[in-house]
Amino acid sequence: MHWTPELHEAFMEAINKLGRSERATPKGVLKLMKVEVLTIYHVKCHLQKYRMARYKPEASKGSEKKESSISDLLSLDLKISIEITKALRL
Repeated sequence: MHWTPELHEAFMEAINKLGRSERATPKGVLKLMKVEVLTIYHVKCHLQKYRMARYKPEASKGSEKKESSISDLLSLDLKISIEITKALRL
């Protein structure tokens, strides 16, 4: 499955409508996206990658992960979207 920038944008809109990525479910995202060629497995994989990219290891606690501040998350969303778009184009 090739995630175009348009598909990723629709994915991000669905995530935002559902509140945030931690609350979003693949089924909910799929329903909001209304894209016939996508399966729940496509969305599930993309959501998992998106969630993994949103968290970074905390230096003081080793392998535990912590969510950044809201302003950091907003800039991270933009960076992640750009990086995912670049990766998908490759």
